[in-house]
Amino acid sequence: MKMFRRSLLIAGLIGGVALSALPAHAQNTCFIRDQAIENLKTSYGEEVEARGLSNDGKVMFELLTSEDGSWTMLMTHADGKTCLVGSGQS
Repeated sequence: MKMFRRSLLIAGLIGGVALSALPAHAQNTCFIRDQAIENLKTSYGEEVEARGLSNDGKVMFELLTSEDGSWTMLMTHADGKTCLVGSGQS
């Protein structure tokens, strides 16, 4: 049951982000995907927890989490550009 609730929470987060517009400060925070993933792993211990595609299949959303409770939401465009959507603690 706990796993189901966690999966439901992750799906809700991804769906909510996919339906909302990006904040202005996140629109200019973009990276090369592999470098972003490696930096988050090295700096914060975050690993990819969940992935999802936009309805048109042109954008992939990824939720990265750490055992310490930090999280980061990234979106990657078809051209490979990865942008920060949001991050936080707990």
